[in-house]
Formats: sequence, structure tokens, C-alpha cells
Amino acid sequence: MAFREWKQMVSHGDSDRGIAARMGTNQMRVSRHLSGDSPVAETVIAFSRTYGVSPIEGLIEAGFLTRGDVHRAGLVEALREATGAELAAEVTRRLTGGLAD
Repeated sequence: MAFREWKQMVSHGDSDRGIAARMGTNQMRVSRHLSGDSPVAETVIAFSRTYGVSPIEGLIEAGFLTRGDVHRAGLVEALREATGAELAAEVTRRLTGGLAD
């Protein structure tokens, strides 16, 4: 899906003027930052939050991130947050073919 189509879907067809009013900004910013060929990440994030969708989805749809980028970032964060005991338990589970808890 192209970013413009996603924007229309998320905003339920709101015009740039309606989007701007809801975002608390001016129509020119919305027109320049969300309707052109090169969306602006900061405005995509603000738009996404205004309409109650994940900014990550907006950044993916706008082409700033891929789903792979997000997956890798989540995986790295999960590994950093895991305790040594949790990591050891997972390694043990994998080495024993999933038989260990």
C-alpha cells in the first residue's frame, strides 16, 4: 500500500485541512509533509499518534523503516532486557530440543 493510501485509510478520508485541525497544526505543514512524494518522519509520527495508530506503522508505510528493521530492533532489545538466567534457560531449551522448561 502506498503511503498516501495508508494516510487516507488511517484518517478515514479526512482532507489535509481536517488532518491539520486534528493535529493542531496548519494545513500547509500537512500538505508539504504528508501529501508529497517525500513524507517527513516527524510529521508522520505526529499524524500516527493523532489518529491512534503506531508511529512504527507510519514510518514503515512512509518508507523510513522496514518490518525487518523493527523485528531486528525488537529482538536486540529483548536480548538486552533478558536476564542471564532467562538466556541460559533458552539456550538449554534449544540444546535439549525443547524438552527443558
